[in-house]
Amino acid sequence: MSVSVQHTLITPAEIEAVSLGTLKEYFQIPEDVGANDNFVVRVGQTAREAIETELRRQLITAEWSSAYDRFPIGERFIEVPKPPLQEVTKVEYRDPETHEFVEMDSDDYVVRTDTEPGRIELAYAKEWPSVLEQPASVRLTYMAGYGDDESDVPATIATAICALAKHLYDLPGPVRSEEHTSELQSLAYLVCRLLLEK
Repeated sequence: MSVSVQHTLITPAEIEAVSLGTLKEYFQIPEDVGANDNFVVRVGQTAREAIETELRRQLITAEWSSAYDRFPIGERFIEVPKPPLQEVTKVEYRDPETHEFVEMDSDDYVVRTDTEPGRIELAYAKEWPSVLEQPASVRLTYMAGYGDDESDVPATIATAICALAKHLYDLPGPVRSEEHTSELQSLAYLVCRLLLEK
């Protein structure tokens, strides 16, 4: 696959991977105390985004599009980003003659959701079509995530989100994630290593 790749979130997850109630329980905030609920939700979202970035995963079901310059050369499969893969809705490529996007026949490939990451494999005796030599001429659209509910997210990942969110919650002053992106990702890395590599 070409080194040029672009990932675009089409339809975001409908819920957070860790709910407000779970975060408040982890933070030991009484359920009936709601003065800081908006802030708790915000640090939870920031922590979830950092953990997803670190793990290169999608936690709750969302729709993504990934664009490449061309199909693989010498390989009969494409590894789909943002695991775990649920389904591939379409594979498109820019026709070299019309310059328009054409949808690849789904009978020409097999979707593997039982591998990590998921794969799009060419069917028997099929070949990748020719594409226009132009950036982002191959486009995958797919659904990724562990499921639609908080309970579908592995417990260790949920705990990693809670731990990072608690650190952000305890910081003095407002959380300015744009100013602390590097530090935040370093913390996400440490949290993931401590909790997920035991």
